[in-house]
Amino acid sequence: MAPICSKHCFEFNDDAFEVCTKCGICSSLREMVHEYHANDEEVCYNMFRDVLVNNHLGFEIEIEKEYSKIKSVMKRGYPNISLYAYCTYITLLHNSVYYSLAQISQMFQLRNFKRQFCQIDRSYTADNIKYDDNDEIYMRSAMKIFLSKHNLIKYLSRCMIMSRDVKTHLTNTKLPFIVSISIYCVMFEEKLSSKEIIEKLCSYFIINPRTLEKKIRQFKHKK
Repeated sequence: MAPICSKHCFEFNDDAFEVCTKCGICSSLREMVHEYHANDEEVCYNMFRDVLVNNHLGFEIEIEKEYSKIKSVMKRGYPNISLYAYCTYITLLHNSVYYSLAQISQMFQLRNFKRQFCQIDRSYTADNIKYDDNDEIYMRSAMKIFLSKHNLIKYLSRCMIMSRDVKTHLTNTKLPFIVSISIYCVMFEEKLSSKEIIEKLCSYFIINPRTLEKKIRQFKHKK
C-alpha cells in the first residue's frame, strides 16, 4: 500500500493532472473544476468571435483588447456579451465604421441593448471617447456598406451629396434615416422600385417603414 504523506506537495504533471510529488495522490476534482472554467471562457470567446465573422466585421484584436480593458474595470453588473457588443460598437466607430446600436443589438441577439449601452457608457469612463455618430465620415461608411451589399456602390457620390441636403432640411434626424432618405431619393431618380428600396433600407437599418416614408415626404415638401 502506497504511503500517505501528512502534507501534500501538489504540482501539475505533463498530462495536466494535479499530483502530489511525495505520495502520488491525484487531486482530480480540483483539476476538473479548473478545466471547466477555462473551457467555458473559451466557448464564450469563440461565440463572440463568430458574431464578428458571420457579420463580416474585422478589428477582432482591437475589440478584444478593449474588452479586456473594460472587464478589468467593470467586473460585475453586465453580461459579458453586452460588454463585448459595447466594445464592438466603440471600436468600429474608432475606425470610422458605422453600424447603429440596433444593428449591433441584432448581431449579438441582445434585447434592450440601447439602454444597456447608455448605462455602460456612463459607468465606463476610462479612456472613454465620445463620438458624433452624425459625422459625415459615418454617413459615408453606412452608405458604402449598404450600397456595396446591394451592388449599388456606383451611386455613393450622389448619395453623399444628397445626404448633405437632407441634413440641412431635416435637422435633428438620426443617421440611419438621413442615409436611408438619401439613398431612397437617388434610387427613385434612377427609376428603381420605391417599395423594394424602402424594404431593403428598413430591413438593413432596422427602422420603421412608416416613419421612413413620413420623413421622405417631409423632405420632399421642404426641398
